Amino acid sequence: MQARLILFGVTILVVALIVITLLRWIEYLSRLGRVAETSQRVEDVARNAMNDRIAAPCLGGRPLRDSHSLPPEAYSVESSRTGYVQHLDIKALQICADEQQAEIFVVALPGTFIHTGKLIAAVVPGLDGQRVVGKDRRGGYSGLS
Repeated sequence: MQARLILFGVTILVVALIVITLLRWIEYLSRLGRVAETSQRVEDVARNAMNDRIAAPCLGGRPLRDSHSLPPEAYSVESSRTGYVQHLDIKALQICADEQQAEIFVVALPGTFIHTGKLIAAVVPGLDGQRVVGKDRRGGYSGLS
């Protein structure tokens, strides 16, 4: 008899949890479809992205004042396609630059429209000058894709 009472109590508890979960889910779905809720979420994401860009306009790098003032020994990395630069992997570029003791000058930041053959970056080789990002595709060219 006591086992049946415990089973009944646990069953009631499980049913109550299911009902509460369903009610919370219905309330969430009713808010999700509202225009005000959706636009508020979009505004929050856009505001955070703009604040991040304002805080670090060069994405953590030093600003390049003029793309015509690149060092003459720099190798150019040019676009193979037309479109907008969508992403720049700063960490991967920094790791490649550190490993090779090179300097990478990024000319096209995310959002820049580029065409085939347009300069996206320039790389000044390190001390040994053997392996250079942009010339050796395994060495970090993917950081600019």
